[in-house]
Amino acid sequence: MKKLLCAAGLALALLGQVPATAQIPGGAASLVDDKKAKALLDAGDARFDAGELSAAMDLYKAVLDRYPISRWRFLARLKMGKQFLKEKKFDLALDQFRRVAVEENKDVDQRGDASLQVGICFFEMGKFEEAFGELRKVIKLYPGTAYSNDAYYYIGQAHFKMGRFANAIEAFKNVGTSIDPSAQEAEKLDAGKLIDAAAMQAAGLFKNASDGVRLLGKGEIKTKIEVKVAGASASAIAAVEKAGGKVELPPQPVAEAA
Repeated sequence: MKKLLCAAGLALALLGQVPATAQIPGGAASLVDDKKAKALLDAGDARFDAGELSAAMDLYKAVLDRYPISRWRFLARLKMGKQFLKEKKFDLALDQFRRVAVEENKDVDQRGDASLQVGICFFEMGKFEEAFGELRKVIKLYPGTAYSNDAYYYIGQAHFKMGRFANAIEAFKNVGTSIDPSAQEAEKLDAGKLIDAAAMQAAGLFKNASDGVRLLGKGEIKTKIEVKVAGASASAIAAVEKAGGKVELPPQPVAEAA
């Protein structure tokens, strides 16, 4: 009996040493800290919406500093990463996104978004091969989501910037297959419709096509498409027609009789 009382007294003494702010998984203390972390995050969002970016970033960072194991830390990092990406601070952005895209984060949407943003970072840095690797991971891990749709879009853009127009079109055909038609992603290139310079420009591939778009014969076409361009190589035309598609070119001027 005495041993039991001693053991109970020791347990009470140890419990008394637990700090009031300790994070106890599933306990009341963790819920309280999660609420405080969420309040800081909301305050950061309010500052962000007001255009006070520096103050917003400070509040997001405060979430990480004060509540390092709160579930809201992942969203704070995601928001910080996107702002760093806008500011072209790619190394800082990559660090934040990679800390969100971890198995420990149980929010699948956050992981998918962060994984996509890693690929976008490499795309914006002009590191297209690295971008391909990251974006293909998104397609594999998050099929049929807006993240995989955007991954196809950026893969297409990367091919386009590298002059691989056939590969670009092949990637673009997968964009918009699983998203709300009213969403912003639905405005991106649809290989089921006529693909011309205006459609490519609307999809954000370039700002000005004053000299027109020319189709080169790099890559392989597996989907029936109709393309209207200013010029195309013989191999490109053959590849499109082999898949049952069509390449429309401007009419050639008729030579005047001598």
